[in-house]
Amino acid sequence: MFTISSKKGITKILCIYIFFLLLIFIVVAYLFFDRFSFDLNSPIENWVNTANYFNSILTPFLLAITSVLIFLTWSTSKKELETTNAALDLDFNFKIFDGMVKSFVNTLDTQVELEFRETAFENAWNYLTKDFPEKIMFVEKIVEQLHPETAKLDLKRTCIKFETTNRECFNSYDLATEVYLIGEDTTVMEIFKPCFENNLFFCYSRETTQSESRVPISIRNFIDILNFIEEHSKDIKDKNKLMNYLVFYIEPRIIKKLSFNDKIKNHPVFPYLPS
Repeated sequence: MFTISSKKGITKILCIYIFFLLLIFIVVAYLFFDRFSFDLNSPIENWVNTANYFNSILTPFLLAITSVLIFLTWSTSKKELETTNAALDLDFNFKIFDGMVKSFVNTLDTQVELEFRETAFENAWNYLTKDFPEKIMFVEKIVEQLHPETAKLDLKRTCIKFETTNRECFNSYDLATEVYLIGEDTTVMEIFKPCFENNLFFCYSRETTQSESRVPISIRNFIDILNFIEEHSKDIKDKNKLMNYLVFYIEPRIIKKLSFNDKIKNHPVFPYLPS
């Protein structure tokens, strides 16, 4: 399908073709009638000879001009087709980008994947029962308040059910602390919950993501978005459009929080994002 500009280009070529056709005909006719007189009563042989003359003179010029104009028409059509295809590709790529951004935004408000919650629980349990300065008092409280044989499983079931979203982890990972207070009236859950949450936040921290083979899906999605911008931005204008669209959906505060990840922080696109 040709665009309006392609139709104008072909019309222009057609006008040029007609102009040169008329110009050649006028020149040839002038030369002929300047040399020979015009007589409507001439015999048929003269008319045949005249027709042969014009045919022989005009045919090579017309063929040459026609060939050139065919080439120009093909060249114009090719350029317009390439422009149309580029516009279609840009529109298609933008739809993909739109889906990627909205998927990331949706992931922000979904619960952290089960594998990271399970990892956070195991890390919290190992810390509080092995490395915690008050580990003896903590274990005593487990014996007092929970059934010793099912305490770990009961705590895990409770922690796994906590509604912790990716957005909450982004907003809190740099606030995490490993200082936990324990007193006579402190319950097991009052100690374990903040420790579990902190370890869950650490799943998003630079140190953890470097040592783990996998990272939360929200991190992977954002890296994919940055890669898409880099791969599909032929010039700075396209890149700015995609980045502006990204910032429209994702607040700069979240983008700044993402800088803890080395792959994101060192990505060539990331420094251009407002934070």
